[in-house]
Amino acid sequence: MIKISRTQPPPGTLTSENVAESADTIKEIAKQRKPLSTEFDKHWGKDDVRTALWEMQHHKCCYCERERDKTRESDIEHFRPKAEVTEVADHPGYWWLAYCWENLFFSCRKCNQEYKKNFFPVADEQKRARTENCDLAEEDPYLIDPTQKDPEEHISFDWYEVKSKSDGLKSTQVFATGRTDYG
Repeated sequence: MIKISRTQPPPGTLTSENVAESADTIKEIAKQRKPLSTEFDKHWGKDDVRTALWEMQHHKCCYCERERDKTRESDIEHFRPKAEVTEVADHPGYWWLAYCWENLFFSCRKCNQEYKKNFFPVADEQKRARTENCDLAEEDPYLIDPTQKDPEEHISFDWYEVKSKSDGLKSTQVFATGRTDYG
């Protein structure tokens, strides 16, 4: 993982009327406590969003740093999972962040679908955000957000061996940064 600078504003798709309508729909469904996994309009996958993330990350997966084609074998990753959280069975996911620019990253499919998935461990479950009114700053996530922290301060590489400091341990486990099956 490397530090990522998110300096540009959100792409037009994420600030469009369509996204606002989709977000309102998701909010209504969440109020009814229905599962959200299939309800999202995938605006985050539009070309302007994908291109902005891909360029911001220098054509690399945010986790394994493998260079990737913009469309083949790649995903748009939700750092905080949008529809469920693996560690908490009844957590509705961070649905209110589904279209949030700050929650999106470009990743390879392997990292997103086989490793990160819907994991989002936090230090104290009592402080985990469950609604859009919660303060995300109080969560203290174990995973490194490469736009907020410099991964090099928490993870180091010595040839093929990954060495993590305490803050980087969960990230290396979830993102499988030491794996050898990059492809």
